[in-house]
Amino acid sequence: MGLLGITVDQKYGGLNLGYLQHTLAMEALSQASGSVALSYGAHSNLCVNQIHRHGTEAQKEKYLKDLVNGTKVGSLAMSETGSGSDVVSMRLKAEKVQGGWKLNGNKFWLVLSLLDFILKAILKQFRITNGPIASTLVVYAKTAAEKGSKGITAFLIESGFEGFSTSQKLDKFGMRGSDTCELVFENCLVPEGEFPLA
Repeated sequence: MGLLGITVDQKYGGLNLGYLQHTLAMEALSQASGSVALSYGAHSNLCVNQIHRHGTEAQKEKYLKDLVNGTKVGSLAMSETGSGSDVVSMRLKAEKVQGGWKLNGNKFWLVLSLLDFILKAILKQFRITNGPIASTLVVYAKTAAEKGSKGITAFLIESGFEGFSTSQKLDKFGMRGSDTCELVFENCLVPEGEFPLA
């Protein structure tokens, strides 16, 4: 039905529609399963839509077709322990090296359910929606901490990148159909061309 690329241009396999249509799809999916809709939103809006809006032409050509046709799953990695979704306070760092950037740090995301709310209060941890199954991730990292909000860059990460790993899928009380986990970056090399996602 083209639901994975509602806001994406037709030349990349999308429907070239707007956010109203995306919202209607989210509502319909949520009636059947809130957790499936959560994963759908993380894929179609937080990942696919961001690449479509801000990616280079080469990035769009490389990633959008497989994300829109469902061959690959997307995710957004922004939140961290201690800073939540406040990207200015995040600690994931990207250091310029020959041939690209090296990322070091962790990303977490919290899917709001009763148990997750309790876990957040006790463990102060966040987890990434679609993390265990995502093949393409939009990841925010600090490239120049001294510049505050101007020193943050969005990178495109593939699940097979060396130095990138995910923790075990979290067994949750609610939203069980939406996989979440921790993302770990240990000298993860992001090659030239996979950044920035302006």
